[in-house]
Amino acid sequence: MSRARAALVLAVSAILMTGIAGLTRVPFTPDPTEDALIRLSWRYRGAAVETCRALTDQERTTLPIHMQRDTVCDGSVPPHRLVVSVDGQVMEDGMVAPAGARGDRPMFVMREFRVTPGEHRVEVSFGAEGDADRALELSTTLEMGRRQIAVVTIDEAEGRLLVVRE
Repeated sequence: MSRARAALVLAVSAILMTGIAGLTRVPFTPDPTEDALIRLSWRYRGAAVETCRALTDQERTTLPIHMQRDTVCDGSVPPHRLVVSVDGQVMEDGMVAPAGARGDRPMFVMREFRVTPGEHRVEVSFGAEGDADRALELSTTLEMGRRQIAVVTIDEAEGRLLVVRE
């Protein structure tokens, strides 16, 4: 390594170390609110809906011989509606789309809702449109302390929503 390059590396390192040392002196002030937090956090792989159609003779002949088949199927996971209400007030009502370019990857739900300390009625519904039989639902009362976090997640073994405390 040349002397000029070594000097440059030394100067840049000194500047970075000075910056890091300066940042350690910046005071940290935690969030001053006393609010509790209801956190929704889960990964869900919905059931894929497959749509198949027969290939025409013309479509089949344009394909290489090893790809020729009678039918073509496309599968995707339908978006799911997430509805969250706390004490009867709707906090969220929207769609959660599956990841992936073709919509065939898992859905990720990561939301947070601030609430005052105390008792709160929490209702969560998550399911595909028009498939109420398979919707995941939670209806519970939570006693929330100040700065407490309750996490709503999925128990995959039982296929239901549940609350865990942090």
